[in-house]
This record gives sequence, C-alpha cells and structure tokens, in this order.
Amino acid sequence: MSKIIRVKFKKEGDMIYISHLDLQRLLQRAFRRAEINLSHSQGFNPHPKMSYGNALALGTESQGEYVDIEIEEDDLSVEEFLNKVSIQLPDGIDFIKAKEIDRQTPSLSSVIDYGRIFV
Repeated sequence: MSKIIRVKFKKEGDMIYISHLDLQRLLQRAFRRAEINLSHSQGFNPHPKMSYGNALALGTESQGEYVDIEIEEDDLSVEEFLNKVSIQLPDGIDFIKAKEIDRQTPSLSSVIDYGRIFV
C-alpha cells in the first residue's frame, strides 16, 4: 500500500532561475538518487504521482512551496524520507518539513488560497 507525504520546501539562491517544469524533473531525479520508490500513474506513459502547489514566476524566491508525493514504501518514516532526499537536493532547494497525509486530505490546489509576495 502506498502513502502520501506533503512536503514544504524553499527555493532560493541560483535555484530561483529554474522553471517549474525543471523543478519537477529535479525533484524526480533527487527521489531516484535517494532510492525512494515513488508510485506511478497507470497507462501508456506512466509518471510519478506528485502534485504541486501553484507555480511561481521565474526568478521568484520562495520560503514555502508545497508538493504531495505518493510513495510505495509504507515502512519509510517521514524523518527517514527527509534525510534521504535532503542530501540529494542541490544548494538552494531545501525541504523544510514533511508530514504523512491521508487520502481524504484536500488537494493542494483547494487548500492554498493565496500567496504573499514581498518586493
């Protein structure tokens, strides 16, 4: 059985110049290097089951972006997950916190009402 982990992360430094699609690929590679067994969609072209919050404009630093990640490993604790993945992330991308959520938890797009931008 799989479980879903909701991760809060920040993006700063040179990583603010990475696009949202490149960020998705970067995180997928980090999970692969950390040997995290992600759940995949069914069908002709399976992809990892990951759900992101709203995309930020290129060049925007963030202190709180979110991603939901479905993993196949039930015995992996959230702390182990954070430790394994954090060492695989480049400078400028940091996982701040994570928690396991159940399937009835509302999606990120329905939970996030607004973003605060400082100039």
